[in-house]
Parts: sequence; structure tokens; C-alpha cells
Amino acid sequence: MVRLCTEILPTGSQCRQFALRGRPWCREHAEPRQRERTADSRRLVAGMPQADLLTVVCIALNAVHEFRTRVMPPLHAEAILDAAATRIEELILQSAQPRITPAGTNGCKIGK
Repeated sequence: MVRLCTEILPTGSQCRQFALRGRPWCREHAEPRQRERTADSRRLVAGMPQADLLTVVCIALNAVHEFRTRVMPPLHAEAILDAAATRIEELILQSAQPRITPAGTNGCKIGK
């Protein structure tokens, strides 16, 4: 029976690499530092739906920088940037919705 790595990737799917003999992880996830980096990326992706625009932009810029400097693996950067793009689309749609104003005021302040 073949055992697969038990690490959950930032995308939410399980790593599909073969686990090392006697260990639950593959070669890439065998080091605690790598598993910590994966957990950090997973937390960023999971927290994205509650983030405001400034936070999303900062996270995306950091991900691009870390990817370009080869600190962040490509799949981690892809998962973070996909989540950021989705959140930015949601924020754009929210800001484009018409705001309801009381009848007869047309959005103007009365008396000032």
C-alpha cells in the first residue's frame, strides 16, 4: 500500500506526493519550516474573505515579493493571489451596488 503525504496545501487539497518511509510527509514537507510556511499560506487564504481592501493589497504585494525573491513556492503564491483576486472582485461588486436613500432626499442632506 502506498502512503501519500498528509500535508494540506494552501489550496485546501492534500499533497499528492509519496510519503517518506516511516513518516507522514513527503520530502518537501518533511522539514517543520516547510510545514509552517504551508500553514501560514493556508491561514492567509482562509482569512481573505474577511479582509478589507488595504489588507488584501498588502497580502498580495507581499506574496508577489516573496515569490519573486524565491522565498515562497509558486503554488503558495498562486493560492494567495487567487484568493486575493476573488476578494477584490467581491469588494468591487459591493461598492458598485446602489445605496438606498430615504424617499425624497435623493441622497442630499436636508437643512445643511
